[in-house]
Amino acid sequence: MQGEDVVVLTTLHRSDGLTGLAVNPRAGIQRAADLRGRRIGVTPGTSSQLALDVVLAEGGLEPSDVRALPGQPRELMAALEAGDLDGASLWVPNLLLATGPGKAQLLASQVYAEMSMLAGMRPRIEAKRMAARRFLRSLLRAEAMIRRRPQLVESSLRPRFPQLDQAQLATIISHSRFELGLSNLLLSTLRQEGAWLEQRGEPRADRVRFRDVLAPSILEELSPEAVTLLSPPERPLR
Repeated sequence: MQGEDVVVLTTLHRSDGLTGLAVNPRAGIQRAADLRGRRIGVTPGTSSQLALDVVLAEGGLEPSDVRALPGQPRELMAALEAGDLDGASLWVPNLLLATGPGKAQLLASQVYAEMSMLAGMRPRIEAKRMAARRFLRSLLRAEAMIRRRPQLVESSLRPRFPQLDQAQLATIISHSRFELGLSNLLLSTLRQEGAWLEQRGEPRADRVRFRDVLAPSILEELSPEAVTLLSPPERPLR
């Protein structure tokens, strides 16, 4: 997607406390600062790497302060269980599968909010604006439905995560909000992640103006209260 004209139409969900590391209970890691010099598994180029860097920053550490060992999530989980790693940066559901009674301990970020978004290519969204509008209207109806019947969240997620037990699924639900919207929190998150990519040396053809990545006009037509951005984009959707 590098160099493409991408726009974000809405957030879909936000999760707090579900970004972090699974740490070996025998490693004596109680807080982020204890990670210095430890063997930490990570999946490069993914949210696993971002999560590790976020947790390290919370402990006043740099990425160079740990021994980062690359691997895919299942490989990292096996290495952690075998004692070959002191910790592993995983995402949900693997993070929950690796932690719990008799397993690894969860070392979660205290500040990072994970968000999912509905995004598309600007030219296609503009060409199919009415279809995008109908889709957003359907999502708003679904949002209203789960507010009236919150039990639908569990019944909808259960088939998607058959490997999770009742307590693990309840953890996801209790730490998540399934809401549409465009906010300054999202804008701040995108800017922080853009800065993180730059620090990581990721090549970028042009500097991104993240405010123009957010395209609120369709959502504003359907649910004005869902858009709380403080300033309008310079490049609105046509």
